[in-house]
Amino acid sequence: MKILADCVGGRDNNFNLIRFVAAVAVLVTHSYAVVGIDPSGEPMRHLTGKSFGGMAVDAFFITSGFLVTGSLLSRKSAIHFLFARLLRIYPALAVVNLLTVFVLGVWFTTFSWSEYLGNPLIYEYLIKNTTLWFGISFSLPGLFENNVIKGGVNGSLWTMYYEVRMYAILLLTWVALTLLKQNSREKKAGVALVLIAVAAFATHMFNYYSGLDETASRFYFMFFSGVLYYLFRDRVVLSGFLFKAALGLLVVGVFFKPAFFLSYHLLFPYFILYLAYVPGGRIRLYNNIGDYSYGFYIYAFPVQQMVATLIPGVSLAGMISVASLVTLSFAILSWHLLERPALSLSSRWKNPP
Repeated sequence: MKILADCVGGRDNNFNLIRFVAAVAVLVTHSYAVVGIDPSGEPMRHLTGKSFGGMAVDAFFITSGFLVTGSLLSRKSAIHFLFARLLRIYPALAVVNLLTVFVLGVWFTTFSWSEYLGNPLIYEYLIKNTTLWFGISFSLPGLFENNVIKGGVNGSLWTMYYEVRMYAILLLTWVALTLLKQNSREKKAGVALVLIAVAAFATHMFNYYSGLDETASRFYFMFFSGVLYYLFRDRVVLSGFLFKAALGLLVVGVFFKPAFFLSYHLLFPYFILYLAYVPGGRIRLYNNIGDYSYGFYIYAFPVQQMVATLIPGVSLAGMISVASLVTLSFAILSWHLLERPALSLSSRWKNPP
């Protein structure tokens, strides 16, 4: 049995592996739609109403909320936190968008090169999908128009549109509370973030049970659940008994989907953080390889659309296999050439003005 606070602060954990598995799960879920199979046929969606990819995205938001809160509170510098987030997200994102527009786009467009390169939509795509602040563009002129997902270029980026806003809310809350006296800042920051998380949970439950779109409220709830687990890390016990009990409740909930929905949202964050810190041994060797999850996530969908175009009628297994290998190649290059050097630069800038 461990206390969560005793586990945080180092790199000896399973977050890299969890996020990579989550990125692969998103590719698997997208593969159903890309090859033209009804997504409701996915086994996990059939059992629980939630797909592998949906759970994977939830895991991304939980781990993100937990880790970036730790980053902000350990640095105690808004400038350094912002700098670190920019370096983690934008170098790799800018490159994937440039490659998508000027390599993939030029290769696969049905337009002439001059028509394609002169079309203002490609620059709108580049600006929106690189800044992540003005919405997301999903298509480029003349690309993938005969695919099952007609015209879709990078359907994964839409979740990042929400994530950068959550970073902003977290940062602005912390900055606003720095104006308070030092001895009350952390307490009031905790209260404010708890209220945000409770509001997100209440909104999410209301949207779901009222039949409204609950996608955005789900993302906010998962992210701020991670935030709360970090804030209350001194009181969270990582117990094998509690983990098995949570897993058992999730399994029981499979037989009654409304109950599963509630138990899943209350227990899944604990489930993820337990897996991040408790299983040890050889599984930790994955950390020596690198963090390929982000690169895998941002390259997967364009690669899948490319495979669907080059191999008409590709099977589900074929799509998953070929797209995974190609995407992993891009992810490895992205990590070693862009992401790791950017993180190294961020870690060296410890004392910003």
